[in-house]
Amino acid sequence: MFDKRILLVIAVASALLLLVGLSPAAGGVARALSQSQDADQRSSIIPYAGRLSDSAGQPVADGVYSFTFALYDAETDGTRLWSETQQDVRVQGGILATSLGSVSPIQAAALEGGTRWLAVGVRGPGQTEFTALTPRQQVGVGLSAPLAAPAAGPACPHDHIGETWTGNGALTVRNNAGAGSGVVGVHMGTGNYAESGTHLYGLHAVAFSSAANGVFAQSTSGDGVAGKSSGNGKSGVFGHNTYAAFGGFGVYGTSDFGRGIQGVDGGSNPDDSYGVYSLGDMKTSDDLLVQDQLTVGGLATFSGGKSGYVVEIAQNDDTLSLETGDIVVISGAGPAIVGQIPVVKVRRNTVGETSSVAGVVDLHYVPAPPITQSAINPNAPDAKSESRVDETPAAPGQYLTIVTLGAYKAIKVDAAYGAIAPGDLLVASPTPGYAMKATAPKPGTLIGKALGALASGKGVIPALITLQ
Repeated sequence: MFDKRILLVIAVASALLLLVGLSPAAGGVARALSQSQDADQRSSIIPYAGRLSDSAGQPVADGVYSFTFALYDAETDGTRLWSETQQDVRVQGGILATSLGSVSPIQAAALEGGTRWLAVGVRGPGQTEFTALTPRQQVGVGLSAPLAAPAAGPACPHDHIGETWTGNGALTVRNNAGAGSGVVGVHMGTGNYAESGTHLYGLHAVAFSSAANGVFAQSTSGDGVAGKSSGNGKSGVFGHNTYAAFGGFGVYGTSDFGRGIQGVDGGSNPDDSYGVYSLGDMKTSDDLLVQDQLTVGGLATFSGGKSGYVVEIAQNDDTLSLETGDIVVISGAGPAIVGQIPVVKVRRNTVGETSSVAGVVDLHYVPAPPITQSAINPNAPDAKSESRVDETPAAPGQYLTIVTLGAYKAIKVDAAYGAIAPGDLLVASPTPGYAMKATAPKPGTLIGKALGALASGKGVIPALITLQ
């Protein structure tokens, strides 16, 4: 059985009962019998939506439920004026939508003479008895005018300019067609959102309570809000907070398991779009995870520790390809390809204990192509630069990255000059591209410290790179 404290929030029935017979708007919700029949026999079907929650305020489990509905002339006891039982009403995410009178039409006499009270009972999957939900809900006022005749064409063929509908769930629109929209707002005027002056909207929602939302959208399987814009410089979804002090949000996203906010670079040309773009400062109070490249055009400052190794961009100035683990030395400098940072030209070392060591080869580096976002889109605020790296050897003249600081997976070593153990100091060896164990290294010749061991021959071991 259900807890008697289960809440059923009536979203539309109250407003619609109030409308029936009082305005042309009721033409879309009232259904009349043949006009030749007596007016007292005319009946209506009223759209009804609500939220079914448990005693903790959480939506009940999704499923098919049965309901009893009844209209009374009093909040308790009183005379039952109409009732029906509806089987197989689907509840999803706690939300249900049906039509009162769809099984037993509501006669006109049941809606006349004063305030009405709706009693609801519910029977869940696997249950045998209905549980009454208390208290009864007040759903309308006395109606004295006759029911409206059915309207030809659309359910509501006229406008509602200047009308104000009040009540809990003053308007509910339900689309059962499986396609299209529940509500469509269209503005045919000129202009757009502005900080001041005229605001033009297809749909405008305002909430005056600090606990209320201007717009609340919910979906059990799709998107709660889907926004799309085809305007230059416009947004699919626009958020603006005007709170005078720090603490508000233009757009706020939260997630229990997935992503609070996700941006996707979905353009046909990757150089012409961003998944997320910020024109001002960005701050995160928690982790920032970057699965691809992170490009910083200015100074990067860290107030905590760093895990990983540091690399510099270099150009192969040798006659042979350079590969991961090679020890390389400085041979000069070339023009900058990222900002104003000069590119170090390198080649394999061939001299033992040289002080010209630049670092250890990491990966083949491919600079961003010359095409930029500003060339494609003149309205873009700046150029977009995307490079890439791979593990193929860097041919002569090509670019690469070299490790200059931190723990790295691979450094070529030659144990012919002495067996190597973890913690041993490493310097360049006479073997081209290889390091060796140092006995009394001179200043400026130290590459780093071994993290692995090699008893004899040539091999690759991990090392802590600390150029000194």
